[in-house]
Amino acid sequence: MASPNNGNDFLKELREQLSNLKSEAQANHAASESDSHSATVQKSFAANANPEPPMFRNDESLAATMLRATNVQNMHTSGPQNIEPNQNNGEAVNRREVIIDKPLNERQIVDVIASDLQKTAETIDAVSERRNRQQAKSRSIGNVISCNGSRVFICANSDAGDPNKNIWSIGQMISIVTSKARVVAMVREINADKGEWTDGEINSIIIKADIVGEVLDIEDGRPKFKRGISEYPWVGAIAHKIRTRDLESIFDIGERKGVEIGKLSQNEEISAYISVDDILKRHFAIVGTTGVGKSCAVGLVVNKAMAAEENLRVIMLDPHNEFEGAFGDKSQSLDQSNLEIPYWILNFDELEDVVFRGMIHIEESTILRELVLIAKRIRAQQSQDDALLKGTYNIGSINIDTPVPYRLTDVYKQIDDILGQLEPRFSRILLKNIKLRLEMLEANPRYKFMFGFNGNDDSLPRIISNIFRLPANGKPMTTVNLSGLPSEVINCVASVLARLAFDVAQASRGAIKVLLVCEEAHRYVPADRANSFEPTRRAIARIAKEGRKYGCAIAVITQRPGELDSTILSQCSTVFAMRLANENDQAIIKSALADSSASVVSFLAALDNREAIAFGEGVQVPMRLYFNNYDIAKLRNEFGVGKVNILKADEVDALNLTKAMRGLSTQEKYENSKTVIPKDTSNHDVPQNALLKKPVSEVLKNDLYMKEIANQRQAGLIRKPLFPDRS
Repeated sequence: MASPNNGNDFLKELREQLSNLKSEAQANHAASESDSHSATVQKSFAANANPEPPMFRNDESLAATMLRATNVQNMHTSGPQNIEPNQNNGEAVNRREVIIDKPLNERQIVDVIASDLQKTAETIDAVSERRNRQQAKSRSIGNVISCNGSRVFICANSDAGDPNKNIWSIGQMISIVTSKARVVAMVREINADKGEWTDGEINSIIIKADIVGEVLDIEDGRPKFKRGISEYPWVGAIAHKIRTRDLESIFDIGERKGVEIGKLSQNEEISAYISVDDILKRHFAIVGTTGVGKSCAVGLVVNKAMAAEENLRVIMLDPHNEFEGAFGDKSQSLDQSNLEIPYWILNFDELEDVVFRGMIHIEESTILRELVLIAKRIRAQQSQDDALLKGTYNIGSINIDTPVPYRLTDVYKQIDDILGQLEPRFSRILLKNIKLRLEMLEANPRYKFMFGFNGNDDSLPRIISNIFRLPANGKPMTTVNLSGLPSEVINCVASVLARLAFDVAQASRGAIKVLLVCEEAHRYVPADRANSFEPTRRAIARIAKEGRKYGCAIAVITQRPGELDSTILSQCSTVFAMRLANENDQAIIKSALADSSASVVSFLAALDNREAIAFGEGVQVPMRLYFNNYDIAKLRNEFGVGKVNILKADEVDALNLTKAMRGLSTQEKYENSKTVIPKDTSNHDVPQNALLKKPVSEVLKNDLYMKEIANQRQAGLIRKPLFPDRS
């Protein structure tokens, strides 16, 4: 029977001979026989010079190789003999007789050993996906020294020259071997064991990691990740770099409809996927400070969502005109020149805010409410006499918020009728103030998108079709540029669009899925209710709370989550958190995370540009990723909207500048405008008495001095009636 010690001695001698043969092969590479043996020797030398740690060895293959080497030695010295089973490794090797005709030379022995070692190495690499075979055990493996319900503490060795030291870097996933599975943990903190570091020596380090879940091998051999833990690691359990297949399984979203948005920060070869259905049904948020690539991330996610969901319609509130052309020919852009939101589509809270500019006058508001309701019913009654419009409205169900077209001329007529009464039921001063306010809005070119319509036609179907792209015709998205609108009505416009988005999704019974993207969302739903416009807050909150029932979702985009209403953010089931430096903002994000994942907040301030931490229902576990590059500026240039002619200060024309400030330059874009804006707005040669005899709208369009008088009168600085001939 072969002795194990003889086999070990023989392998030791073989290693020395292998080294000599390698040198000989390099010196005599011209000989074909030396060339073939040189390649074999190099493979054997590479496989045997730095063997794997015991846990990574294929014990059966090495046992067979050892036995075969011993048999070869015995055959060479004493001829053929029977081989007994190897009992030292716990696996019996089949008994066999080896009969040879002549003794083997040393090169033949080398071939046998090298072939077996090479096959063993290939088997290990294919089955286990282990780390670099040149990697030393002390630098790649740690051991658990402490464990509680949510964290593990690991002791490992490292030094400054360790090529694998990034295994223990912050945010990396690691694997811990147990008897049933491989526990996955994320590194959150690293410390030197003794609080000091010695260069040139192996140092002991302590790693603190949060338990994420575990990976099991299912029947077909594929790894499957689950959040629960069936068995916690014991003290001494081995921890090491996670396998690539295990890492992929952690972030696999399974059978859910997914889209790729980037790559994992830990491994750029693994794609990062999100579930489209979850972010559209339960809302999502993208937060990050200025300059981290937040707008590019928004463009990427929205574009991927549109590609994955054909019934999706996207409405984007763009306060800074960043996204015009950012989606190519998939989006249309609406601005002050082509946006159509007529005054009659506003509910009374929105109309009240526009007319009184946020300063509500209770008496005037009460009068306006009655006048508008009567005007709506007059228009609805008139429609009954029209064969085409008959049956369109139910007069009995019309209230102050019903979107029924009405004419401001009917409101003016009621005011004039009341003023003509001997004892009017309303104050003449209040009635005149209301009429003056409405006429000023009609005359202001900046409000043309709202008050530039006579109210005769019911254009609601056309407005819905245009804003919500019905049919889409290849453009399922509408970008609303709010930068050119009067600042005092932006909240009102946002309220109308949010309200219509919910109504359209609800009325379609889920056939149309609507996504409302709120860029700079803290402007519409701030944390401080005193600084918000209540109708906008209600409309957006309604989508956040009830929208998922009807297929209406909201995307909250903000650079200051601390200034956003916490109720709105809490309704977002998926959050993409980019770099945040403010501690208050970080605290808001931490409150939205599960306790076991809250440690990711600690490195929010250190994230790179285009890097984010995604967590929530749209991903399997909190995922640190790099967004794919979605260059908005390049897309805008290709679409022809990103190029801006930069002028010097001396080249700016004052006349064009003032026209832009007054909204007159935008007014010229209207094709069907019936209002003629005179080039000369001063009219110094027109006597004041002649102006007083003209309608108020003509006065305001032709003399800014009269507009100033009207403003002073509203402020109470002028008590004398402005129009004495109409008192």
